[in-house]
Amino acid sequence: MAKKKKEDSKEVLEVDKDQDLIDQILKEKEYYSNSSERVRQIWVECYKAYMSYLDQAVNPFLANLFIPKTHEAVELLTAFLAGANQTIKAESEGPEDVKKEKVIEKLLEFQWRKVLNARSQIIKWIKQGILFGNGMIQVGWDADEKKPFMDTVNISDIYMDF
Repeated sequence: MAKKKKEDSKEVLEVDKDQDLIDQILKEKEYYSNSSERVRQIWVECYKAYMSYLDQAVNPFLANLFIPKTHEAVELLTAFLAGANQTIKAESEGPEDVKKEKVIEKLLEFQWRKVLNARSQIIKWIKQGILFGNGMIQVGWDADEKKPFMDTVNISDIYMDF
């Protein structure tokens, strides 16, 4: 019987540690929500201006006609920063790599355009940076599929220190 009590007390201690960890995580989440509320409200306002969102509660007598200056400015700056043509140039390190140079260049071009769909991801990333002041992009290697990945991370899915 004594052995069983020790096992039970060990299990209770582990449950208490897990519960403490859960409580700490929930407190951190609440603290983050409270401290980032002002910044998140600014993000919402910026996005509404970009999308020409009409709030009927502010002034119900306004016309539904918008001149999309914010949208125009963001799109123009995005096009300027992203550039018209993105190319990858590979250079050989020595005389034995000269033959491999063109093949590697073609492989990188293929991965950039087809596998990663990098241009559209970079455009999304630039727009995030312009609109919200922060843009997050995740680039890495997927070990299961054995290929690279690139993904623009939603700004609300990231924990930032404000």
